[in-house]
Amino acid sequence: MRRVAAAGEPWRSSFRPSELTERLKAMGFSRVEDLGDREINVSLLRGGRSDGLRVGSLSRVMVLETGP
Repeated sequence: MRRVAAAGEPWRSSFRPSELTERLKAMGFSRVEDLGDREINVSLLRGGRSDGLRVGSLSRVMVLETGP
């Protein structure tokens, strides 16, 4: 939080990914996938980008799906 605040960005929320996953499932989402920085860099950014684009350690992506 201090690092973000030092960059001039207010910290607006905080959550534990496992708790958020359970809450989203309880809301009716049939699929909830939580991706951290490692999974994002490997899966979404394809790991070996020639331009070196990477997300930082604070990054998270939630993939949600509804239906059977």
